[in-house]
Amino acid sequence: MSTIVAQHPITVYIKRVKARHPMTVTAVKHSHYKIVVKPLASPQHPITYFRKCGKCTTHSGMERQFERMVQEACDAWRAYEIKSFTVSRVPADEVPTN
Repeated sequence: MSTIVAQHPITVYIKRVKARHPMTVTAVKHSHYKIVVKPLASPQHPITYFRKCGKCTTHSGMERQFERMVQEACDAWRAYEIKSFTVSRVPADEVPTN
């Protein structure tokens, strides 16, 4: 799509405008987190699971999201006897796709 912006007797300026479709699909990027829980009864057999959240655009947003993941994991496993748990951000190719 082109729009004539200004017209002079000698020169015509044409501005290119990108057409936007109302039904365009935007790719949503995600951050993946790996949570490893070591139960007190059997620390040699850790429980590992993954979480996926929308990717934040700022560094402080990523820090807040990471702290939220830690708090949610802590709250989820509070009722059980655990030795330790680890939350880490991992790349998407490290996440298993079952």
